[in-house]
Amino acid sequence: MNTIATASQQLAFRTLTEALLAAPAEHAFVTMWNNEDNVHTTTFREFTRWAYLQAAYFREQGLQPNETVILIMPQGVALMTAFVGAILLGAVPAILAYPTFKVEPSKYRFGLSGVSANLKAKLLVVDASFPQDLLEYIRVGDLCKLVCAVASPDPAAEVGFAPRAYDPRQLAFIQHSAGTTGLQ
Repeated sequence: MNTIATASQQLAFRTLTEALLAAPAEHAFVTMWNNEDNVHTTTFREFTRWAYLQAAYFREQGLQPNETVILIMPQGVALMTAFVGAILLGAVPAILAYPTFKVEPSKYRFGLSGVSANLKAKLLVVDASFPQDLLEYIRVGDLCKLVCAVASPDPAAEVGFAPRAYDPRQLAFIQHSAGTTGLQ
């Protein structure tokens, strides 16, 4: 008997929701090291709950299944839960690079304008620290709503969200690279 095949068959999940709910709730899932004194670990339970709250928030903002949502947020758990929350809703998330010192400002503005126009998103999510002067370079239609990201989940908030049934033929997410990983 091939134990590797048997083990992998036991770990096969049909949906993201199944995988999240099957994970050991109290096990560490994501650890963010901001600096030596600022390290935060998120468990599977905390991550899943926050992703569900993000999905509910996006639904409250009018985002529907199969619609595109642009996420412009710094790397971190908030971005990851927003991405997963959009998928749980059945929406199509697209992460655009957050502005950094590594990217020449005019190149960033040009890329932001072009990519945001092409995505035709219904919802645009930015964090509270997103530079206001860059908002004018985001090109979205009149039907797109701009909202501020949820910085951290409210511990008292009720989840009140059930994931949408998954259609394997549906587009899951849009991968975009702005070439910002290296020094410019």
